Amino acid sequence: MRVCLYIITVLFASCLIAEINKSQIISHVNFLASDFLAGRLTGSFGSEIAAKYLASELHKYGVKPLGKDGTFYQYIPMHSTKLLPETKLTIYSENNFREYILNQDYLVYKISHQIFLARRTEMVFAGFGIVAPEFDYNDYLNIDVRGKVVVVLDGEPLSSSPDFFAGERPTTYSSFETKRIIALSRGAAALIIISSKSLSNPDDWENKKFNYQFDDFSLAYNLNNNLCIILNPNDSDFIFAQSGYSLNQIMELAKNNKLSSFPLNTFFEFKPQIERHDFLAVNVIGIIQGSDEKLRDSYILVSAHYDHLGIGIPFGSDSIYNGLTDNALGCAVTLEIARRIMETKSKPKRSIIFLFTTAEEQGLLGSTYYCDYPARPLHKTVLNINIDGIAFLDRFKSVVAIGAEFLDNIDVLDKVLEQNNLYLSELPAFALDNSFVYSDNYSFARNGVPALLIMDGLDLENLSQEEALEKFYYYANNIYHTPNDDFKFQVNYEAVLQHANLLFDIVTAFANSPLQPIWKQTSPFYDAWLRINAQKK
Repeated sequence: MRVCLYIITVLFASCLIAEINKSQIISHVNFLASDFLAGRLTGSFGSEIAAKYLASELHKYGVKPLGKDGTFYQYIPMHSTKLLPETKLTIYSENNFREYILNQDYLVYKISHQIFLARRTEMVFAGFGIVAPEFDYNDYLNIDVRGKVVVVLDGEPLSSSPDFFAGERPTTYSSFETKRIIALSRGAAALIIISSKSLSNPDDWENKKFNYQFDDFSLAYNLNNNLCIILNPNDSDFIFAQSGYSLNQIMELAKNNKLSSFPLNTFFEFKPQIERHDFLAVNVIGIIQGSDEKLRDSYILVSAHYDHLGIGIPFGSDSIYNGLTDNALGCAVTLEIARRIMETKSKPKRSIIFLFTTAEEQGLLGSTYYCDYPARPLHKTVLNINIDGIAFLDRFKSVVAIGAEFLDNIDVLDKVLEQNNLYLSELPAFALDNSFVYSDNYSFARNGVPALLIMDGLDLENLSQEEALEKFYYYANNIYHTPNDDFKFQVNYEAVLQHANLLFDIVTAFANSPLQPIWKQTSPFYDAWLRINAQKK
């Protein structure tokens, strides 16, 4: 009898300790990445169904709604614009002209709502299109670009010093969005970014076609975009023909950090044919209230984007961009973390917000909207842990903490890694161009909220680093942002389970820690952190 009572007691106690359930993760993925949701494009039927699914799961777990009028939904007014094939882009020299074909010679990054440039507009070259006072660097220093079309190179100045553009690691200045904002702030009528990477890698332009084929989205209250296009470098010679330089000469100057800005003596004309739509999209938001009276009014915010790209250019016979790894898998893990916390007897001390964002693929729009209209004050948001990229190859021995290099007071992370027999590794070379600025954590960071993105490293249990790199490169070139990111792609769910348990430990450890992460004074986000914390006063 005593033995039976002991067994019953042990079984009852074990029920109080919830575990991440691999079968549940697979079940969530099977729904969110199904063809039925047609790629979860923001504003589509599939996106609406995905949001309802996420909300119903949170409700089922007992997570409290944090959206409008007691719902899980934060409604976001959005606007979409699509350029039609009849659009005409023409560049003129003194005695000649050339017409450029949409989605062949050039791609659209952003579309303004005042982009009809029927009059021939002067063009200028402005290096990398960067203004970086902290590095004493300014491509716009000696040139007036107001009302003109600015042409720039992708990337940023070459550096081997961590004190100048962070050395070999790209900074936020290399992102298209930063270049666009700088050009807009200088009064440019439009921006052309030359995709110089496509010179050395012909597949790069083909990959860009798949990534930039979709409609352009914007927040309805933020319509001040300027036209920004990406130009195939193989079609750029005509632009430079009257400038005294060729693109090859400019690339050589860039290698030696000797770029300068100059007039191009060519003129730009743009006559768009457009389809426009206005609609409401939703973020899905829930909260688990903290257990500590002093700390429950501060928040750990766990985010994962649930949108993807919808239906586009087919790969073979498949045209649905399901986004299984990007980011149905991340949403499934986030749901499981929420369920496990709710089913664990002892709740974390701080409150935890679960935010499933829309329109991440369209420029971090859902997270941008949340930062503009937060459900809880940003200065009370201690940390954003963004879940976008779950391990899918193999169980791992190391992790990459993207954003950790900018933060202080994160010793908790080291302790959790030690408890999980893991170590912190450097960001792999293949991920440099897709690191901190291309996911929702960047929205929170630029609004002052400390943010982390935790990914698996290259030290795996059953694969060498060379084998892992080969598989990651294959994924980047053949799976990511293609219709192949679906159930054809084999996911190692043991790796997923390990990553999910690690993220649970990290979320709860920070939620229980009395220390708040803060941006280092040398980080690019420190001033924004000071601004939001001034709201406390």
